[in-house]
Amino acid sequence: MRQAIQRAATINAPALEAEGSLLWGQILSDLGNAAGAEEKFMAALNSARAAHDATLEAEALHHLGRVYQQRRELALAKVYYEQALVLYQRTADRRGESQALIGLGAISDLSGDSGAAIDYFQLALLLNRAIGNRQGEADVLANLATAATHDYRFTLAQRHFTAAGEIYRAIGDRSGHSHVLRNLGINAHSTGDYAAAQRHYEQAIDLFGVLGKRQSQAELVAALGLLLHDWGRNEESLALAQRTVESAAALGLWQMQADGWTVRGHACLALQRNSESAAAYEQALVLCRKNHEPLRARTALVGLARARLENGDIAGARKLVQPLILQLNVQAPRDQRPITELVDPLRNHIHCYEILQTAADPRALSVLQSAKRLLQRHMAAIEDERGRRSMRENSQTYQAIQTALSQAGLNTSN
Repeated sequence: MRQAIQRAATINAPALEAEGSLLWGQILSDLGNAAGAEEKFMAALNSARAAHDATLEAEALHHLGRVYQQRRELALAKVYYEQALVLYQRTADRRGESQALIGLGAISDLSGDSGAAIDYFQLALLLNRAIGNRQGEADVLANLATAATHDYRFTLAQRHFTAAGEIYRAIGDRSGHSHVLRNLGINAHSTGDYAAAQRHYEQAIDLFGVLGKRQSQAELVAALGLLLHDWGRNEESLALAQRTVESAAALGLWQMQADGWTVRGHACLALQRNSESAAAYEQALVLCRKNHEPLRARTALVGLARARLENGDIAGARKLVQPLILQLNVQAPRDQRPITELVDPLRNHIHCYEILQTAADPRALSVLQSAKRLLQRHMAAIEDERGRRSMRENSQTYQAIQTALSQAGLNTSN
């Protein structure tokens, strides 16, 4: 590859240099070498401009946008996507135009502007349908579903994910289908439809295994373990938590290890194995602190506080959750939330409230009121009665918040 690019340079063929650099950058990107990919895509951009080749220039700009998006340099990514969009439109490349619109939509979604994200995605959807690009249509539907999920609009998200999944199956895109199954599982889990969540998780885990996507597989094994804990099936949850810890350690995925230890802590605590629970939460905290991710540590820290509370150490439990009180409404970036918070963002609220209430801490009421506001938003976004009923009947967090509100003499209507 290097020799071909050098040969193109010696014969003054910048377009060939650009093509070679683009291909090299894509290989490096697939291997996870973001810095190397950035270097090659930038070289491709310079060569394409030297060749006055708008098509190659647009491709290089689009790839640079993706690199900076993955590095969460969102403002820079947006600049490159916008430049790519202009060139795709100028060269009448409608597939490229759609990809640039999807990139801009993803940037908006990650920035918290779901309205702008949906506008971009809708434009991309119209483009793909107009040119008969089924792959692109499915990709846009999946992105629309993700944006809807971020707004807690689970029914709309399910509709879009289901439509995307049908297209992925029809065109034989197993990778796209596996991610749709993952997200359908997370949505079902979030709304208390545990049977559907288990079915989707297990299908996605199997498909990720076939595709060799071991990181995605490890994440969903942890999610399935958490689901079984939420369902009261804690012995099964323990086995899956152990599987997560072992597979994540083999892959060097500390985030998944931390999730596995956290799920183990939940299951042990439910089984009244308090010392094992505390040890599991401590393992998760060590990993989070070592890697400087305090937001990811929150669920394990609250779990450790609950273990201490179960052992009668009220003061110790209260001391652990005190630093979290002001952080409860601070969320990690949408694409970086641990599975434990992704499926149940209110779990930490109610457990902190219970600890503070037991310790007669006056801040308990404000934490409960915050949980109530978020729960009302969550329930209002579930558009069908079946989904709301599932939450009321199955979600332990929902039931715990309702019980606490009733005991505090606050309105419980949802």
